[in-house]
Amino acid sequence: MRFKIKSIILIALSIFMLSSCSTTTDYARYTDSLSGLEHKQDKTLNVVPNLSRLKTDVAPGYRYSLYHPSDKKLQGRFRSDFRGILRLPYGVRVNTSGKKFSTVKKEVLSAYYKFFRKGVEGVTFKINSATRWIEVRGLVTNPGKYLIRHDTALDSVLAKAGGVKGDISTEYYQGVISQRNESYTVVLNDFFNNSKLSKKITWLGGDTIFVKKADSLSSGRAEVPFVTLLGGVGKPGKILYQKDASLYYFIEKAGGLTTGLGYDECFVFRNK
Repeated sequence: MRFKIKSIILIALSIFMLSSCSTTTDYARYTDSLSGLEHKQDKTLNVVPNLSRLKTDVAPGYRYSLYHPSDKKLQGRFRSDFRGILRLPYGVRVNTSGKKFSTVKKEVLSAYYKFFRKGVEGVTFKINSATRWIEVRGLVTNPGKYLIRHDTALDSVLAKAGGVKGDISTEYYQGVISQRNESYTVVLNDFFNNSKLSKKITWLGGDTIFVKKADSLSSGRAEVPFVTLLGGVGKPGKILYQKDASLYYFIEKAGGLTTGLGYDECFVFRNK
């Protein structure tokens, strides 16, 4: 069907700068041509590495209890820092990152061995809390470090930082996430609208999230494709590109056509 909109609707596929004009038939061909690009992007955008196998490691942010009946300095709770360094009385310092608790305990008891003539059998060392440090930066209300569980949903993590600074209902935001040797980018709007997707991330402690506005013209690996609707719709602006979605889908997402608008043709601007 062809539309003509008196006050002009421009549907701009803003994966790149806009140019040239086509009909809705060309739009369908253009959508098909994007399938290869979309497949390539799927490898870097919204693809969360499966790190669940590492959730049994102790993590930065774990709190431990240390106890010995004859020494008050060895009676307390101690938390590892963002880098996983655990600082204990008498200058004992243990790097806990990426280790099993049995290994950490062995290192702690070994460090205290020299303080006890009859060994360290009387020293009790155990995990008191399994929360993990995460740092949130960028476009959030309260940037900083926060303690979370390994399975905390992404939207709940950002809520701890006061939420995204801006209107996520009208604009798109990305989260650049770094975990140990992994780094990937997600569209936060997708994670906010999908509870299963939001819970896919396994936090390891010492993780960072950098929140920024999604930019379809960014030069990074994870470029975000948009469809931009201008004029003749209730909410002009960017709509996140969806593979196989029809023209009507994007018009509906933009609030539908303006009431009483006469039309019989629509114009699609795109790159050749």
